[in-house]
Amino acid sequence: MPTEEANRFEGASSSISRPSNSNSNSSSSLRASRVLGSFRQLWSDDDDDDEPKEPDYVLRPESTRDVGALAAALESDEMQRILGNTHQIPDCISHDVSSACFQKEYPTDASLVPLLIEGCDDGGIIRPSTEWTMDSLVDILGKDRRLEVAKEDATVSVQDYVNYLNSEGATTDDDPVLIFETLIDGEHDCMIDRFSIPPCLWGGSENEPRTGCHASVDRSDLLSAAGNNGLAFGTHRWMLIGPKNSGSNIHIDPLATSAWNMLLIGRKLWILFPPDIDESELKSATSLGGGESKEEALDFCAAGWMVHILTNLSVDVYSRRVQFVQQKGETIFVPEGWWHVVLNLETTLAVTQNFAHVHSYEKVSSALFEADYDAACTWKRNAANAAH
Repeated sequence: MPTEEANRFEGASSSISRPSNSNSNSSSSLRASRVLGSFRQLWSDDDDDDEPKEPDYVLRPESTRDVGALAAALESDEMQRILGNTHQIPDCISHDVSSACFQKEYPTDASLVPLLIEGCDDGGIIRPSTEWTMDSLVDILGKDRRLEVAKEDATVSVQDYVNYLNSEGATTDDDPVLIFETLIDGEHDCMIDRFSIPPCLWGGSENEPRTGCHASVDRSDLLSAAGNNGLAFGTHRWMLIGPKNSGSNIHIDPLATSAWNMLLIGRKLWILFPPDIDESELKSATSLGGGESKEEALDFCAAGWMVHILTNLSVDVYSRRVQFVQQKGETIFVPEGWWHVVLNLETTLAVTQNFAHVHSYEKVSSALFEADYDAACTWKRNAANAAH
């Protein structure tokens, strides 16, 4: 959310501290963040070790505007019919399909399409000994661990976020608070050790553990040749937690990467569009009413896109969508360049990882050089050495 938008909430000056945890020993001021249709308060990133340590909260003060308008719109009979209208459901493949079989079936960049990988919870890809619930997540992560809040320069403790999921704010907020936590080796092993990369998307040997982000042994991921142990362009692995009606707005993934998304709890609605559809076709602008445009709706949540954009797409664009519901235990593969928007149909927990597929070399190379020329030069040298 733009900084100027966050600062428009009058009365954001109240100060309260937060406790220390494994990630930070600092305290912080409470910041109020304005969201179209509602207000919510979250922790800012401004630290002051001199403040006393007190409990922290995710709060949702009474708004001066109507709240829950998007939530109500999503529940309308017409929107439920639209959202329930599955279309061009992705091909389904088994969790145990090998990388060699995958490469044979999808030999080129152009041949890659969205896929649904079934049986991940039964095939050992998701650790079978873990019973995934929000309560068990508190036990796994620890109640005081701080998590990154999507679209905010803010964090919140695990326990306070779970309390928020059970609060009225999570069910009535037009843009519910979504967690987008980067999973870092050594810091998040309690989560990372509970799942592995599906075999079809793994380029290492069968004897290598299918873990790591841009791991050097993963030959199917071009970013494995990047400097800093493959992380020169970032750690593209996250844990996503969100209540009903939260989600990810329409986008394509960065650096010409593909991605997989593994669902551990809940259900997600996916709508995807092929790469050749122009961005303007998916972000057309007409009035929302109240002085706001559809571009502003696109800034804040998936629900806004569903209500205001999806229903006004051209017939041609709408007919080319891929629309389906992802169930617990399923993994979605999203190829490079595919537009996608995701809406949580209930409280969800997922892990996701981006990787630069070998089929997309030219696009990845162009994106990396545009992002960081020096790092891209190192990547290209490493990739050439690995090829030989």
